[in-house]
Amino acid sequence: MKVILLKDVAGVGVKDSVKDVADGYAMNFLLARGLAEAATPEKLAAHKRRQEARSSAEKNQKEEERRIAQALRGARVTVSAPADESGHLYRQVSAADIAEAVSAQLNVPLAERCIHIERAIKRVGEAAAEARLGEERVTITLLVEAASR
Repeated sequence: MKVILLKDVAGVGVKDSVKDVADGYAMNFLLARGLAEAATPEKLAAHKRRQEARSSAEKNQKEEERRIAQALRGARVTVSAPADESGHLYRQVSAADIAEAVSAQLNVPLAERCIHIERAIKRVGEAAAEARLGEERVTITLLVEAASR
């Protein structure tokens, strides 16, 4: 019997895959526990449409990531943070600060979760952060300047 898996099932397959399993196993285990649904022609057609839509969305996401990465290559972004006279920041520069500065200065939508900082940025001067956009990795040069308290 052909089934469409609704969840990952050990030894059978992963979610959204179409599998051919024994009738008894399908009826008494997979269908009974809500782990799969019978693969009728209508459900197979709907499954195919969902797969195509998901594939198209993933392709659009990758293109968007490439576009953003291209815009960030070689970019220098200025981030202001309160600091004392010696250049020590009162608080470290966060990923949210960097994402906000990139979005404002470069007109590039960048989520905070995409920013990775290797070392805490606690001083005025030049620093670096990495933007991780799917498979793309881009280093962003930051110019950290003192803002008035």
